[in-house]
Amino acid sequence: MVMSDLVTALIRVQEVRDTWLAEHSLRVSCLAKLLAETLNLGREFAEEVACAGYLHDLGMLGVSESVLTIPGSLTEPEIVEVRRHPELGYQILDRLQTLPQTVALAVLHHHERWDGSGYPSGLKGESIPLASFMISLAESWDVMTHTLPYRDALAPAEARERILRAAGKQYHPELAGVFCELPVVGLAR
Repeated sequence: MVMSDLVTALIRVQEVRDTWLAEHSLRVSCLAKLLAETLNLGREFAEEVACAGYLHDLGMLGVSESVLTIPGSLTEPEIVEVRRHPELGYQILDRLQTLPQTVALAVLHHHERWDGSGYPSGLKGESIPLASFMISLAESWDVMTHTLPYRDALAPAEARERILRAAGKQYHPELAGVFCELPVVGLAR
């Protein structure tokens, strides 16, 4: 079982630190799991993707609160600090012997891009784990459709169109199309 007591405790730590982040992680988890189930990738993989969704921003615990609460644009050093979060999350999760490597790798690579312009490793195309693309799509949708301190939420139809326009650049081309047909996303036409 992926959701061990230790994983549940890590999720609870995120909730204590930042309620919005915890709610965001739950939404990402649910959307990513739905995508895995829609693709019939198996119950175990869907559970691993759900776990990775919950924990994808675990490394944000290592980012200073002053940076996380800035209402405007970040400076270059602040961007560098935020971009460390996938590696920090991976370093925590990789030590958990009972956690499938799928989860830790999905967390590490959820900001990689299909065209190779992502971080932290600059991976490209099929070299990026499928679970990472699932987390990336779910996270992007959730961030775009919720109001943040520095911008208003997009209408669901606009968020859907942005994801489709970025297919083959930021997102896995086929996966982006399937994601945009999920009931909660596809209704946004």
